[in-house]
Amino acid sequence: MARRIPAVLAAVLLGVFIPAGDAGAGDGGRDVLAFTVTTDNRADTGTRVRAGSSVRRVYTVVNKAEYPVADLLLTDPQVPGGAIRCPDGGARTASLAGRGRVVCTAEFPAEPGPRIGPVTASGRTLPRGSDPSSTVSAGYHGIASGLALARTAGGDGGPVPVGGPLELGYTVTVSGDVPVDVARLADPLLGGGTPRCARSLPVRLAPGTSLACTGRAKAAAGPRSGTARVTGSAADGTVDAEGRAVPPLALTAEAPGAYTGVVAGASGAPGGAAGSAPGGDAAGPGPGGAVGSVPGGVARRFLPPPPVPPLGATGRPGGTAAPGSPGSAAEVPDKQPGLPAGHDEASVSLGAWEWGGLLFLVALVPVAVAAATRAGRDKKTG
Repeated sequence: MARRIPAVLAAVLLGVFIPAGDAGAGDGGRDVLAFTVTTDNRADTGTRVRAGSSVRRVYTVVNKAEYPVADLLLTDPQVPGGAIRCPDGGARTASLAGRGRVVCTAEFPAEPGPRIGPVTASGRTLPRGSDPSSTVSAGYHGIASGLALARTAGGDGGPVPVGGPLELGYTVTVSGDVPVDVARLADPLLGGGTPRCARSLPVRLAPGTSLACTGRAKAAAGPRSGTARVTGSAADGTVDAEGRAVPPLALTAEAPGAYTGVVAGASGAPGGAAGSAPGGDAAGPGPGGAVGSVPGGVARRFLPPPPVPPLGATGRPGGTAAPGSPGSAAEVPDKQPGLPAGHDEASVSLGAWEWGGLLFLVALVPVAVAAATRAGRDKKTG
């Protein structure tokens, strides 16, 4: 009996002096740290956040033991580069006092799709040397939504006859995880007109579906450009960094386009150059005549008719009788010898100025003859 008393006394003394928190030390420290993680102020691992938006994560660690935990480290594979910020800087805390508490944070862009994984808090206890740790699951669901617009006909910069029909085509496509309410489609190339779609707008489109639309207008003159734009919204049911529901996401998609309105028959337009006849060759001015063209596109000079000579009754220079009349000379051919093919006599007739000069020279002949005769007489007399 005497031997049992010291053993019982020793057990009592050990129960008094060993801190209650040390009970977990012999168990690898699994009950020393209380660890919680929230994403955008919610503990739910399926919290809906918008893909690409900033996620805010908060880590809270409580030391349940009476003794300090040294070299506390937080590990979260979902945070790029492990960029967790604690009061000591970085993801480490040099020492967490017994019954103490530390709060760390991280901000990072949300990835699309469900993201769930383990997050761990671990450290060391002194002087006993146990390694307490705690692991919890944390995550979110990144919600993506998209709206795209493409031109399927017209608007590629090509020529269109002015006043003719301008035919345009579009395809609206929805992508992501949630439906999109397509509200409006407009294109300045339609000059105020509104495209018509296979389903009347506004319309809700499911992810992965498309909507075909067309537009028709009269082409205007000159180069024209414009950007077609479709607008919509996605009620994705996501929350902000404080865990509050956010309004639907506004979506916009654009598609640039252009065309050139050309006038038929104008320079650079189908049908030939300006001022040309069928065939497309330009008619250029020639000396001594007006400008014109004939079928086939060959430029010609149209000379003015020669003035009626003062001598002769037939209208021919020198008063020569018309061919075939009594007493006429040899019959004059219709075309002068040596003229190139395709050139008639009228195309080489003398102009008004040439006829005037010729008549002036003819008038000077009697004067020159009289002057020569007088000079001869004076010489003989002398």
